[in-house]
Amino acid sequence: MNASSSKFLAATILIYVCAAITQSIGTAVQSLFVPDFMLIATCCLGMFLSRTGSMAAGATCGILEGAMIGANLTWYGLTRLLAGWLVTIFKSMEMESNALIAGVITAIVSFISQLLLLFVAPSAAIGVSFLATIGTALVNGVLAAPLFALLKRLLDPVNR
Repeated sequence: MNASSSKFLAATILIYVCAAITQSIGTAVQSLFVPDFMLIATCCLGMFLSRTGSMAAGATCGILEGAMIGANLTWYGLTRLLAGWLVTIFKSMEMESNALIAGVITAIVSFISQLLLLFVAPSAAIGVSFLATIGTALVNGVLAAPLFALLKRLLDPVNR
C-alpha cells in the first residue's frame, strides 16, 4: 500500500470513529466544554495531508457533524473546510512537528473555527457560547496531542 492510499484509509477510519464518538456522547456529556472530535480529526489529519486533502477532510467532517446534530450543513462544512486550510497554513511555517505543537495548532484553529461558526450561526446566549468556544478549543488542543502522536507513528514512521 502506498503512502497516499494509507493516508486516505487512515483518514476514512479516523473520521468514522470520530463521528461514532460524537454521536454516542452527544447527549451523554453535560458539560460546558464538550470536545469536538470531528474538529480534532480535521486538525490532526491536516498535519499529514496536502492542502487539498486537509480541506476535503475538514469539509467532510463538517458536513457529517452538521448532519448528525441537525444543523445547517453549509456553515459546518465551510467552517471545517477553513479549519483544514488554516492547519496547512500553520504547517507551512515549517515548525517542528510534535504533539505539543499539534495541540497548540488545534486549539488555535478550533477557536477560530468555532468563533466563525458562532458569528454565522448565532445562538441565543452569545456570552455562554463564547465561553464554551474557548473551553472547547482548549480541550480540543489537549486531546489532539495523543491523536497526533498516534497518527505520526502510523502515517509518518520515518520521521518519528
